Amino acid sequence: MDNVPSVAAKMHDLEVAERQVQALQIVRQFAETVATKLDPEDLLSTAVSVISKGLRCRRCFILLAEPREETEILVCRAACQEMPCAVSGGSVVPSPGPGESLCPAHRAFRDRESILINDREKDSRFDFGHELYQDARSMIVVPLNIANQPIGVVLAVHDLPGWFSSADKLLLETLARQAASAIERDYDLELVHSIGNKILGATEVDAVLKDVVSGAIKLTHADSGVIYELNEGCTEVIRAFQPEGSVHPMPRLDDPKGITRTVIARKLVMQIPDIEQDDRINPDLRGRYRSMFAVPLLLGQCVVGVLYLNSKNARELTETERSLLDTLAGQAALAIQRARLYEQIRDSDAMYRSLVDHIPQFVFRKDTNSRFTWGNRSFCASLGQSLDQMKGKSDFDFYPEEHAQKYTSDDRRVMETKMPLTFDEEHRAPGRMQSMLVRVVKTPVLDSNGNVIGVQAIFWDITKEMEEKRMAERWRAVAEQSPDGIVVHEKGRITLANPAAIRLFGAGSAAELKDRSILDFIDERSRPLAKSRLEKLERGEDVEPMVEMSVLRRPDEKVDVELYARCVPGTDEVEFVFHDLSHTKRLLREMHHRSRRSLNQVDGFLTRQEQFTDDPQVLHAFNTLRERVQAMSLVHTILYKTGRESDVEMALYLRELREALLREHGFTEQISLNFSAPGVILNEKQATVCGLIVTELVSNSLQHAFPVSCIPQVGRRVCVSLCADGGMIQLVVSDNGIGIKHASEQKGESMGLSLVRSLVAHDLKGRMVMSAEAGTRFTIEFRRIE
Repeated sequence: MDNVPSVAAKMHDLEVAERQVQALQIVRQFAETVATKLDPEDLLSTAVSVISKGLRCRRCFILLAEPREETEILVCRAACQEMPCAVSGGSVVPSPGPGESLCPAHRAFRDRESILINDREKDSRFDFGHELYQDARSMIVVPLNIANQPIGVVLAVHDLPGWFSSADKLLLETLARQAASAIERDYDLELVHSIGNKILGATEVDAVLKDVVSGAIKLTHADSGVIYELNEGCTEVIRAFQPEGSVHPMPRLDDPKGITRTVIARKLVMQIPDIEQDDRINPDLRGRYRSMFAVPLLLGQCVVGVLYLNSKNARELTETERSLLDTLAGQAALAIQRARLYEQIRDSDAMYRSLVDHIPQFVFRKDTNSRFTWGNRSFCASLGQSLDQMKGKSDFDFYPEEHAQKYTSDDRRVMETKMPLTFDEEHRAPGRMQSMLVRVVKTPVLDSNGNVIGVQAIFWDITKEMEEKRMAERWRAVAEQSPDGIVVHEKGRITLANPAAIRLFGAGSAAELKDRSILDFIDERSRPLAKSRLEKLERGEDVEPMVEMSVLRRPDEKVDVELYARCVPGTDEVEFVFHDLSHTKRLLREMHHRSRRSLNQVDGFLTRQEQFTDDPQVLHAFNTLRERVQAMSLVHTILYKTGRESDVEMALYLRELREALLREHGFTEQISLNFSAPGVILNEKQATVCGLIVTELVSNSLQHAFPVSCIPQVGRRVCVSLCADGGMIQLVVSDNGIGIKHASEQKGESMGLSLVRSLVAHDLKGRMVMSAEAGTRFTIEFRRIE
């Protein structure tokens, strides 16, 4: 008895240890899982699923904070729920009004502390009115914090009281820290990508500065920020932007020990976790903020600006924040440089006009009403107007209405989006019949305040360029890399040959083929046809697109090919494409050989299985299966022997099938078995189906049509005939036996006849007529498929 407490204690310790191991496994699994999720929505969905399984809870939610007017609300971004609940992605948990109780989610978010509730019915501290807590008795709420800034909460609930323990709370806090880190990574990556796309398309430095500051504040969860654009020597501030409410004194560029000069010199992000402890900080900032971060905007090794971020809490940047902040700063420097170039172009309009007035490209400008305000000499000449005559007019004064509408629509798009537009289109100058393909670049014209005052465009003829490009690409992609031999023939001589043609003709290089006639490489029997086709093509006449013939690789080696030929429009060239059939034929022969071998293996397997049974029905089933397998095998045997790819000589096939049936049934002397199919050739599929039908019907006749008591042994016969009439095929299987007497058999309800009816209807798409006069006769008609 003295040992009982000790055993119980050990069991408890063992249970605690097992729970700790399970918790470690859950944490490891969670960390590995979220590390691979780069899409924010996918990450949140995966996180709630893993947390729900790890805590064995009935519902789990991730709620993220969103600013609304002057407060923040919690929005459900992911849910995993076993209990019924109306809360789903996008559901809002509004902030309580003045004097109202907080729900557990808002309390944990506000206080940044985890909450464990063992029994909701015994806890009066919170408001449980939201659907989040429907039917819940116990719950854990853990805040999601990034750099001491709350971004949301994780909520796990169960419908049983006391379900969660302190260990569960500790586990969820661990998972929440990992989830917050992953959320920070994914959302910040998405944010930096979005900001980068926006600022790199901006044409004004002010817009870049504004977007960079607002984005950096969101990225680092800072309370304020300011950005300064510096001149080339970093001796003065050119421009600055700070959001409303942000306070930051102008940088002291004359102080070599100041923060700004230090950042410029080091070209590295500078962190000041507690500005109260740093003498370099401007006194105006003390008492307003606790931490500050200074980020240089680097373009190569040149600093073009400095970004400051301030926080009311003492903190440092996370590794993710610092890395992405560096990326954002690099994008900002590039965007500032790009926007400066746009401004320089706008400010040097006179120089611009002087430059473009003498280029061959067509350049013009329009006002906000799409009326021309200027055009260079090339453009004015294309309209047949002087500059003064053109000014004030629109596209409708020069072009057809449908074209003018398209041009003005493009203008509106550029002016509304303030984004350049590039496209290729057909263009025809006024008074000219021939159109040309042009590349058009339209950009907005902005004043110094960033307001759209018009649109400018440049376009040029790319017809010849695109044609040459297409021709070059076609030859490289189609000819050089084609497995088929391609030869260009002009005025009786080979002018071009791709590598496949060189190999096909057994030459060592293209030089061995050049200036020779294509007829030199055609087999003697195919040469008359090839010569006739070549002469017709050279005269511009149409020929059959494809023919089969043989070419000479060596004097003693012939290769069967499919030959395609055509005239090259607008030239004297004839293009030949040779498709080598030897490999295809080898593959087909190998396929037929393997198919035949596999079917013979099945036949052998069935024969061996017969040795293990004496049941007549089972033996009959085995024999029936073997006959069907043999019928299919014979098709591949004949194709392999004859070397044909798909066409089956039915006379040969039926002769082989007859021998197989006689061997199987042993009626060589008692029954006359006559098969005929003069000159009929079918494809592999139809031949196989006909073989199965003949096998079924002839086997039935041999087994059932000639009982000893009814029919004399003399004169017994089974006949199979297959004949063609144009595109129609008729298959007749008949015997002079006792005939089919039962109605059930006439309706085709036996398994054999059911199979035959199915093969006729579905595989041959034909029809079958059965008669039972003076024996049994099946007449099947179907259309031959080439």
